[in-house]
Amino acid sequence: MEENMSSTSIIKEKVFDRKGSYIVEAAIFLPILILSVSALILIIRITGICENICFSTAQDVIKMDLEAYKYKNSVSLCKETEDRIKEENPVDFRVTRFSYLYSSGGMTDLIAFEAEADFNVVNAVVRDAKISFEEKLLTRGFTGTLNIGKNLDEAEFKQNRPTCKVVIFPKYGNRYHSKTCRYVNEIYKNEYKQEIEKEEAAKRRYLPCKICGGAANV
Repeated sequence: MEENMSSTSIIKEKVFDRKGSYIVEAAIFLPILILSVSALILIIRITGICENICFSTAQDVIKMDLEAYKYKNSVSLCKETEDRIKEENPVDFRVTRFSYLYSSGGMTDLIAFEAEADFNVVNAVVRDAKISFEEKLLTRGFTGTLNIGKNLDEAEFKQNRPTCKVVIFPKYGNRYHSKTCRYVNEIYKNEYKQEIEKEEAAKRRYLPCKICGGAANV
């Protein structure tokens, strides 16, 4: 009887020891897990804000690049960019440098855009941390300059741009055709078709028509 009682007490002690060890392990690892998840959320938030800033400013600079052949004087969208980024993100954003169509190192028509941003983040890891972000963009404006140094105006630029329209049938096959192809005018005359640039058709992995050659001579 005494042996049974002693064995029972030993089992109870082991059970209590296990429960105690589980509680200790939970007390140690649970805070670490919470801090790790909080840190991950913080990193994702910081990265998201920085990516939004980069994407917005890059869009504006690309727009300036593409319109540089129309505007030869200094064109600054800095104020609009600043207002838009501040509205879309909880940041203090400011443009620190903007140079339009300048020359440097033998390169012409350069566009430089530099900016800084500051914002605060708060979570379980840090109560109030200030993040500073800096970006620098250097591109070249598309001015349509000829080898002789003459700039093309808008009408001349469009006139000299090489274009070639082809026809594709999105629902039928993977070939592109010329406008005079029998597939366009006879076989699939009433089917849904699209007229796109030949280069765009090639990007979409369309192949030239075996009959018309896909406007090969155009």
